Amino acid sequence: MNSFTEAVEVETVTKPKPRDKKISKPNKDNVVELVGNKQIVSVLTSPFLESKECDAILKECVLELWMQSDVVGQSDKGKKKKRLREATQQNLPMNKEGWPYTKVLELAKQANDANFKMNLAGFFQADNPQIVKYKNKSFYDWHLDIGNNAPFRKLTFIIQLSDSDDYDGGNIELMNMLSDGELFRKKGQIIIFPSFVPWRITKVTKGVRNAIEGWVHGPSYV
Repeated sequence: MNSFTEAVEVETVTKPKPRDKKISKPNKDNVVELVGNKQIVSVLTSPFLESKECDAILKECVLELWMQSDVVGQSDKGKKKKRLREATQQNLPMNKEGWPYTKVLELAKQANDANFKMNLAGFFQADNPQIVKYKNKSFYDWHLDIGNNAPFRKLTFIIQLSDSDDYDGGNIELMNMLSDGELFRKKGQIIIFPSFVPWRITKVTKGVRNAIEGWVHGPSYV
C-alpha cells in the first residue's frame, strides 16, 4: 500500500501551441453530455463469512509465515521518518476449490455492477490478499491503496475475522465518508470501497484484531 508521502517522479509537458480556430457556439452537435456515477465514491458492506469460516481461515495461518509489514513514510530534511503502519501479515490461504477467493470475487462483481462500474480483471498473483494482525498498539495511518507501485488496484476489501470484544481500538475509518464503527467490527463483515479512497486503522490499544485486507485489480487508469 502507498502513503501520501511516497516520492513520485515529476514529468513536464510541452505547452500546446495556440490555435487559430474560432470558438464555436455550443449547439446540439458539438456539446458532449457527461453522465456522472454518484455511487463511485462510496463504501459497501455486508455480512460475508460465518464465524466458523473466520475461525477456519485463522486456523490455517502458519506461525512461521507471519511477517512484519511496517510502513515508514518519507521524512522532511532533518526530521525523523514517520511510521505509517505497524502490523504483521501473511498471504490469505486458498483451498483446492479456490475458496475464499472465489467468494470474494463473486461479491466484488455484484458490488461493482451495482455501484462502481469499474473495469475489473480479478486478483493479481503478485499482490495477493493478506491476513493482517494488529496488536500491541499496531495501527495503519491515513493512506491510499493505489499508487506508482500498485497502479492496478481498483477495489479494496476488508473482512473482519475477530470478534469485536477481542480488542479495543482498531477502528476502520474512511476519509470524508460516513462509516458505522460497530457494523464494521462485526465478525465476518466485509467492507468494499474504491482503492483511491484514503482510509486508516486506528491504534489497537488492547487485544488482537485479525482481518483480511485485499484488492480486486483491473487495467490501470488512463
